[in-house]
Amino acid sequence: EGTNNWNALATTTIPGSTKYVMIKCKNVGGPNGIKAQIMGPDGKIVTQTGKSWQCSTYATGGFKPATVENQHSNWKSRAGSGAVIWSSAPSNGVVTAYCKFSLPQSTDYTMK
Repeated sequence: EGTNNWNALATTTIPGSTKYVMIKCKNVGGPNGIKAQIMGPDGKIVTQTGKSWQCSTYATGGFKPATVENQHSNWKSRAGSGAVIWSSAPSNGVVTAYCKFSLPQSTDYTMK
């Protein structure tokens, strides 16, 4: 569940049986972007947002490699060193993006 505040991090536990993680982000003004880091039970990074993630403007299809946004200098020290990503659709008018990543089988994950 999100924080409804672009400047606040949300943390959640993801069961190890999860096949993929999808993040929905709605931008209500200003620069858009999603930044996340998923860690395994040993605390090591499994993935962080970047071009290996798939994004779309729809939850049910149209996924393409994520577009890396370069307008987020305030986010560099938050949620690891991953990139800030968004849908590859033109950002003017795109207010919601869905970005996902397929997870390997594990015990539990932690997402920040």
